[in-house]
Amino acid sequence: MDEKKEFHKPRSLFFPLLFVAAGIFLLLVNLGTLKDSAWDILSVWWPLIFIIGGLDGLYKRDGWVGPLVVLGLGTILILGNLGYLKWDGLNLLWRLWPILLVAWGFDVAFGHQKSVWSTLGRIALGLLLIGGILWLAIASPLNNAMRTESVSQSLDSALSSDINFSTGVGEFTLAGNAPEDKLLTGTVRLPQNLTLTPRYTAPVDGASTYSLESAGVVVLPVNTEETPWVFKINSSIPVELDTELAVGNMVLDLSDTAVESIDSKLAVGQSYITFPAGVDVEGDIETAVGETVLRFAKGTNVIIHYSGGLSSVSLDDGFSRNDDEIRSDFAGDNTIELSVDLAVGDLKLEWYE
Repeated sequence: MDEKKEFHKPRSLFFPLLFVAAGIFLLLVNLGTLKDSAWDILSVWWPLIFIIGGLDGLYKRDGWVGPLVVLGLGTILILGNLGYLKWDGLNLLWRLWPILLVAWGFDVAFGHQKSVWSTLGRIALGLLLIGGILWLAIASPLNNAMRTESVSQSLDSALSSDINFSTGVGEFTLAGNAPEDKLLTGTVRLPQNLTLTPRYTAPVDGASTYSLESAGVVVLPVNTEETPWVFKINSSIPVELDTELAVGNMVLDLSDTAVESIDSKLAVGQSYITFPAGVDVEGDIETAVGETVLRFAKGTNVIIHYSGGLSSVSLDDGFSRNDDEIRSDFAGDNTIELSVDLAVGDLKLEWYE
């Protein structure tokens, strides 16, 4: 009697390979072999997770089109991060992720066909889609139409103000030294299908409020470097500042401002904040994935309540850490006290003259 042999799919190697890669990376970081920070390295090589996933799919025989496309996409994202393409890996992924649905759709539709010609056809289709991804990354025909808007708000004799900014994807830059009769001025570059929604309340008991947010849906977002928000705020009045950014870089140069309170939220990217001298400041700094760099004037009393997940901390001389609290080694006339929450990435504390 003939015995039927059961077909068993190989076990997944995704997590074993991921753990091996993570272990090697953390070992090299601990040994000081890698010169760059952990965030700098992760920001370049994170697409390896796609390459591992693609190799795992081929090993498990999950199809040909999907795994090949995932493998090729990971390679192209790394090329973007290394500067060989116009956009970095994150921006490319935001643009090109629907191709993964196309690839998996072909595998679902034709995966049951086991003939040699079907297999060769799916391999050819996977390579063709990889070529399409590379063409889209180089030719970049997916740009949304862009426009630039100017923003200005008069001071209206306000003695203080609560200012809020909220955007999805972009490069957000803010500094002081707006004209004396202005609460703020700035420019915003954004896709045509997004709208800006400003809200302003004239001073009540000397305090005004202002908020600006972008609204709309971008299925294929533009390069964050092509969507800058550049603002200046009044330097002479106390300000409570709230900023929210989903993906991109946030650069807040508050050295020439009278900001007394800050609430900064960033999902993915870099947050680079310079605090003023001679001003007491309190606030919350939250970053999900990325790098947070905080700069303080020498002589400032700094107190940081830190909550970190998979993150590292780098301190200039003059800071001391005790568990989840970081303090300056000297007590100045002014105090900056912050709660800093960083899930994945790097925290750096620096002094400036």
